[in-house]
Amino acid sequence: MKHLPANAAVALVAVFLSGCVIIPFPFHTPRTPDVSGRVVDASTRLPVAHASVQFLGDGRTPLPSPKAITDETGQFHLRRTRNWHLGEMFVPHGWDCIWPDGPDCRTLHVEHPGYASRTLNLYPLFKASGLSNRHMGEDILYYHGSFPVGDISLDR
Repeated sequence: MKHLPANAAVALVAVFLSGCVIIPFPFHTPRTPDVSGRVVDASTRLPVAHASVQFLGDGRTPLPSPKAITDETGQFHLRRTRNWHLGEMFVPHGWDCIWPDGPDCRTLHVEHPGYASRTLNLYPLFKASGLSNRHMGEDILYYHGSFPVGDISLDR
């Protein structure tokens, strides 16, 4: 039978003496909402086909998935994704830590070679849509339907 290394044992004792509680159970949190919409030319209002639409993880870094390419009518649909975690640690004073952590994304990035790219914060759009409620809150990540973003216009 293998023994716990001394430095790991010391770390565990320190965690438990500090009042921390480690709960090792798998669970998930929302990463991206389910959204759909249409990309159009800002001046002509015609659909923009083959535009790339994806979420930004920290408001700046594109996530590898989900990612969509608009069809000939400019339509796109990005499905909801989740972060999977192995456990959570609770510490005194209400702070907690999930592991492994993952991004939660509310920002869309749209680009096409013939246009200026556009970044869109979904939080104010969702809040203004009237789809949020007092039970669910105003966070688009916890909305259970597909949020219709509407037309996203791109400038040349």
